[in-house]
Amino acid sequence: MTMSWDQETDVLVVGSGCAGCSAALAAADHGLDVLLIEKGNQLGGGTTYSTGGIWIGENHLAAAAGMADTKNEAAQYLRFLGAGYQIEENLEAYIEYGPIALKYFADCGLKLQVIPNVPDIYYPIAPGSKAQGRMVEIALTSGYDLGEWRERTMISPFTVTRATFDEAVRWGGRGSYSTWDMDLQAERKRTDMRALGSGLIVAFVQQLLTRNVPMLLESPAERLIVENGRVAGAVIRTGGKTRSVRARKAVVLSTGGYESNPDLIKTYEELPEWESMFPDTVTGDSLIMAGEIGAKIHVIGKNLAM
Repeated sequence: MTMSWDQETDVLVVGSGCAGCSAALAAADHGLDVLLIEKGNQLGGGTTYSTGGIWIGENHLAAAAGMADTKNEAAQYLRFLGAGYQIEENLEAYIEYGPIALKYFADCGLKLQVIPNVPDIYYPIAPGSKAQGRMVEIALTSGYDLGEWRERTMISPFTVTRATFDEAVRWGGRGSYSTWDMDLQAERKRTDMRALGSGLIVAFVQQLLTRNVPMLLESPAERLIVENGRVAGAVIRTGGKTRSVRARKAVVLSTGGYESNPDLIKTYEELPEWESMFPDTVTGDSLIMAGEIGAKIHVIGKNLAM
């Protein structure tokens, strides 16, 4: 039986954080039709609540700044962090393709910069750790560059967003905010200059708008549709109506974590009193929808040794 679809696209991207925006940008840049949907009433999701740092070993920005690194050292450090729980093929893929992806998105128009003088967290005690060069961020970006989408892109209520990570370090850290140049901060607020996770989303959305990628707000995916053993699309709710969307190439699930889903927090983290500081839309939708069609869920065990 052939299903009747309400809409078709090449790639359906579910979620508008860094993962979703980067997937949508890459697909559009390769000439595919893309539809990006977001459950909330603004773009950005949990990424806008973060510092927006991107950790990439042996990246081209560090190399250009004379900061030495190797893939082997980066892998050593990640294995230290994984403590035996890592999936080795995923780790190796991240080490191999992370620098390529970073360069690709820089070439797509994102103004990325390496953050000097920010070491790996376990430097110098961890094998392969480095004093600087692996943390990358977006340059200051104005929300006004988005036109009418400016108000549709989220800013975290918890993060000071008018200074880059690099500036904050040079100015004494975010704990020293009272000593920062308040006139400069006021000017940046007036011109809506954004940094960190919020700035990263603005930069991605700007490139998506340049490529005319349609983005639907308040449009959650409700379930995946499987045909002939593969995911063929999804049922979404938009404009108060339910629609079936066929994805000719792929459905990308990029709804973030599950910090705002008490049931999943209790199940996977064993923290029944957990209180989320992430948007209330971050409820593990990808995990739930994929699980409903039989996807294997990998749970990393907890090491409770003191």
